[in-house]
Amino acid sequence: MKITTLLTGPIDTNTYVFETKNSIVVIDPSGDEEKIVQMALNVGKPIKHIMLTHAHYDHVGAVGMLQKVGAKVYMHELELENVKTGEYVFGRVAPDVLIKGDEMLKIDDIEVKVLHTPGHSGGSVCYIVDENLFSGDTLFLEEIGRCDLPSGDFEVMKKTLKRLFDMCRIDGKDYKVLPGHGGATTLSHEAKYNPYANS
Repeated sequence: MKITTLLTGPIDTNTYVFETKNSIVVIDPSGDEEKIVQMALNVGKPIKHIMLTHAHYDHVGAVGMLQKVGAKVYMHELELENVKTGEYVFGRVAPDVLIKGDEMLKIDDIEVKVLHTPGHSGGSVCYIVDENLFSGDTLFLEEIGRCDLPSGDFEVMKKTLKRLFDMCRIDGKDYKVLPGHGGATTLSHEAKYNPYANS
């Protein structure tokens, strides 16, 4: 599966774009919607699905405009509560599909596994597609997302990280980790070298 990374929005968020049989899926469209739409036009398929790892402003800036061209927005139900609080760090989002975590979504010919991974925010999720783990701001290259923003919790994050690293250590599953910011890594690398792997 071909995945394209676009740097978008005010602080260069990684926006990921991939194709299904009939449509285009966008993960965390932070901004620069013209860039995203132009890519879809080049491919010749409509943008039908927007999947949010969480609802911080730097991950949702282009959501409203992409909804206007027919895309459905997927977001964890706990992030909806965060958006409604009006806390400064959360963007304006009106999701079409609320997810709970640990479900399997079928998008055309692609299966997307949802993992609820709170810590950075209460409704943060990771998405697994094939051998790729879209980690949002939960897990970075030898770093993790901050936990001091509204609904963040470091103790909860430690449990989330244990779950992710156990996927590699115990289950023997490795994934390419595609984070919300910075370069890609692998789950096995993070289980070994991330300073929070044994916290």
